[in-house]
Amino acid sequence: MARFTVPKQQIEFIVNRHHVGDSDDAIRADIRERAQKLKNKHNLVPGLAVIIVGNDPASAVYVRNKVRACGEVGINSEVTRFDEATSEAQLIEHIQKLNANPAVHGILVQLPLPQTISVRRILEAIAVEKDVDGFHPVNVGLLGIGDTDRALVPCTPAGSMILLERAARALRLSQPTAFRHVQQLEETLATELVFGAGKAVV
Repeated sequence: MARFTVPKQQIEFIVNRHHVGDSDDAIRADIRERAQKLKNKHNLVPGLAVIIVGNDPASAVYVRNKVRACGEVGINSEVTRFDEATSEAQLIEHIQKLNANPAVHGILVQLPLPQTISVRRILEAIAVEKDVDGFHPVNVGLLGIGDTDRALVPCTPAGSMILLERAARALRLSQPTAFRHVQQLEETLATELVFGAGKAVV
């Protein structure tokens, strides 16, 4: 895979807090508007269910941030917390209830899980269409063959691509050289995403 080097000053321009902040605000505003349209037109409020097992401090921060972000854009969120002693069967039973709940459109199991629980079996228990992390084998497989129309793409690389696309539009006229580097970075990320998808969960 071809590699490239972006000059330091151009990296600073691309990730400048002002530009990234503007993109972040614009993305949130867009999601908020789309959620409101769903509510107005279909009386439907998007719902995210998050499952966290144990007391991992980093996981608690991630979940708290996700809940806050949902509230800011008009998405319902519910968090179910299980203790370390929870069995794999109990967790799968809860996931199956969420799969059948029409008010839940996305399910996210916060990793890591206790060693007594199989990550693979837990992720496979999530309905493919509700797998917002994109870790279900079906979504990983679709992504692996480049079918991003049907695959649910993992949030971090997908979000990175969106930010890069917005940065590229801003750079197109003002910084042509930097824009070319962003295009290269987008292509590299896309390739990494497709060929690295199978390694997302071990």
